[in-house]
Amino acid sequence: MPRFTLKNWSLAFLGFLVICILQILAGFLIKGEATNQANIAAHQQQLNPIINIMLIAIGPLFEEIIFRGIFFNWFFSKPGKKSTLFIAVLINGLIFGLLHEPQIDLYTILYSLCGSVLALVYLETKDLTFSYVSHLGNNLAVFLISSL
Repeated sequence: MPRFTLKNWSLAFLGFLVICILQILAGFLIKGEATNQANIAAHQQQLNPIINIMLIAIGPLFEEIIFRGIFFNWFFSKPGKKSTLFIAVLINGLIFGLLHEPQIDLYTILYSLCGSVLALVYLETKDLTFSYVSHLGNNLAVFLISSL
């Protein structure tokens, strides 16, 4: 059962805020558009509610199960040292970043940092619910902003 504590909800909200801040900073520092975002924008223009639900809610659900759930439970199932978990967070973030932005550029770093934030939320809460809430919140915010 998920542990619906104020601490866990606060960590989910903090993760969401950190990702939003990273994206706002990237907007000022990086020229152009991420490949991933361009693809998403193309799908959003179709105004298909099923595609939008998949982009906002279902995609992040599967990504959290794969990147945080399976990844950490498969490769880092035994409690380890802080250094091992730090490396796990970095590797998890890097894989997340590379799959969201296959061209190695500043957007890859941005997505890697976002993936690392989600990994930290998962590790701190020990529950995919809260990294999912952070991820879903981010995707929803990006969708709403890009729809304006």
